[in-house]
Amino acid sequence: MNIEEEFNYKPTFDLTAAQIGINKWSWKAIPEVNEISAKQIMTEFKFDILPIIEEDGSIKRYYQTLNRNDYRNIKISDIDNTNKIYYRTSFNDLIHRFHNDKKWGYFLEDSQNVLGFVSDVNLNCQIVFNYLYQIISELEVSISNILKSECSNNKELELEIMNVLKKSQGYKSFVKSRKEGKDNSLFEYLYSKDLGDIFKNTIDTLPDKYRVLNTFILKFCEKGTYYDLRNTIMHPVKPIVNNELDISRIDCLLKDCEQIKIIIKENIN
Repeated sequence: MNIEEEFNYKPTFDLTAAQIGINKWSWKAIPEVNEISAKQIMTEFKFDILPIIEEDGSIKRYYQTLNRNDYRNIKISDIDNTNKIYYRTSFNDLIHRFHNDKKWGYFLEDSQNVLGFVSDVNLNCQIVFNYLYQIISELEVSISNILKSECSNNKELELEIMNVLKKSQGYKSFVKSRKEGKDNSLFEYLYSKDLGDIFKNTIDTLPDKYRVLNTFILKFCEKGTYYDLRNTIMHPVKPIVNNELDISRIDCLLKDCEQIKIIIKENIN
């Protein structure tokens, strides 16, 4: 065993649909075509989808509600290419599918069998909160590092950072730390909204290479896409996804993050 490797932190970003959804070994299904029993099960457990187990043990059909959360009327539908995806589909691609297809659930399959199901409700699980927190944290650190690198040669930027800090919730903590003789960085007391405000107010004084990031970073400002999503993620007892707009916000964050990484790598580092 390479002991040195045990000291290296290696965060993983390989979240998949299977890890978020429910597998066929854990879900509740009905072993026959029986509408009365299906309605009872779906009503009791608040299921909009109830898989039907065929005689050979395969899953090819399912009961579904005609209207979501209304268990009075149900029908049998086939599982086909329009409502199934590969079980190892990445989280990013899953969100893109939810957003683009306007669907709220998919059966998960390998090349032969149905293995589970994932719905937008499953997106409110803890691992999704953790994953999105890492994404937003990475963005904030990247932006903070950009501003830090420019401070030493840009007095106007340093002044603007202090002006924003004075209006920030972290200012009292900053003043307290200075009174205690601590020489912590200004950035330790800034919130994501503050980073957006700083970038917005100093874009004209920053080198031209940073201008391409302005559109993205403005989304950290109040009422911006990242701002709203970050506030939700910071309160994990609340659901991340309540409607299509929430899916759209997550999709925007994930796509933007991919672009920002490319921009920083190719133009800024």
